[in-house]
Amino acid sequence: MSTKQKQEWDNVDDTKTLAYKTIQAWKDQATKAGLVLHSTNDGKDSGDFPDKPYFSLRRFRRNIAITKDHKKIITTMIRQLVTTKDEKGRSTKKEFLTYAGYYSGITYRGEESHADFEIGRYEKPRIVPNSNLTYDVKTGKPIGNEKILSGQEIVYEIEIPKSKTERKRLIDEIIRDNFPEEYNTTIRVMIIMKQCQEEIIHSVMTTLLTIA
Repeated sequence: MSTKQKQEWDNVDDTKTLAYKTIQAWKDQATKAGLVLHSTNDGKDSGDFPDKPYFSLRRFRRNIAITKDHKKIITTMIRQLVTTKDEKGRSTKKEFLTYAGYYSGITYRGEESHADFEIGRYEKPRIVPNSNLTYDVKTGKPIGNEKILSGQEIVYEIEIPKSKTERKRLIDEIIRDNFPEEYNTTIRVMIIMKQCQEEIIHSVMTTLLTIA
């Protein structure tokens, strides 16, 4: 990456996005299972990777690479009640936050372009035994991989704190570099804080942040 390209990426972090983390999860799980995943060099075929995050990540990186003067704009925040396992393996419900938006940038032709993102969750493939495994009749050794990737789970990362102070700190951290800077941050925090205090009855509750 050239110095010029690095400067243009300084305020853009793709490693937190759903697309990046999903692809990385596939790589990590494949390594644990002793598998090697492939994709085409021209980027036209996702190969062993899931299509949507693979092409979303490529599109995000391309749109950032061809633009400058990036502005981060958060458009949506979603609160979701998720059933997880505690340290003793018991089911428990926790509230998590995800948010989405885009980076707005200007191409070298002076045109505006967007790079969409979602942060706070990603998809992780499951490692399972290979039920189609065959064995060498002479040696009895397995032919092929004993484990494969099949199915997936959604991993949520941003747990919403119960403390009002910690909630405000969480929201402040997320919207700190949001654009436009002159937008009334206090109002946005109050909106999120008010809804975070409500009793959650349904499994999904959504808050929309309107960018002025």
